[in-house]
Amino acid sequence: VGASGAGKSSVVNTLLRFWALERGEAALGGTSLDRLCQETPRHLIGWVAQEAHLFNASVRANIALARPESSDADVMDAARAAQLEDWIDSLPERLDTPIGEQGAQLSGGQRQRLALARALLANTPILVLDEPTSGLDEATAERLVNDVISIAETKSLLYVTHRLDELASFDEVVGIENGRVISPGVSYS
Repeated sequence: VGASGAGKSSVVNTLLRFWALERGEAALGGTSLDRLCQETPRHLIGWVAQEAHLFNASVRANIALARPESSDADVMDAARAAQLEDWIDSLPERLDTPIGEQGAQLSGGQRQRLALARALLANTPILVLDEPTSGLDEATAERLVNDVISIAETKSLLYVTHRLDELASFDEVVGIENGRVISPGVSYS
């Protein structure tokens, strides 16, 4: 947790090996990130970025990108967990509805939840969510956080936010300010 510009997304970019670690050491599963193949973290981590990356394709295709062999039931399970079921049910072609280039026909919250459904479908052991509730109303954000926590029960979850009200359900909170940890290991359980 930290204010905008505190360095939260920098942690994510380093963990995913988009950026090199400038100093110190970071490890994944006990292995230094520097010793891992650059692609390894990306196969282990389901990531939802602040800005959802969507394609000019159907709802189904955008979610199933994570696992193209997925059944419609699997896609809908992920969509349901991302609070998209009612919206999909309202669409003229349901899962086959095109969303436009970069999800141009969607609200910011819908784009974010579509990216979350994709990450959940990937079923990776680690889930990283970078400001996943931006663009969502408070009630939807609360349901989404609760659903993600219950889904991630068997996963490692790194949840990046600047919203302190979303932290009560998490086991441990780390505060970041100016790129530095200011409150490591604050326990809320």
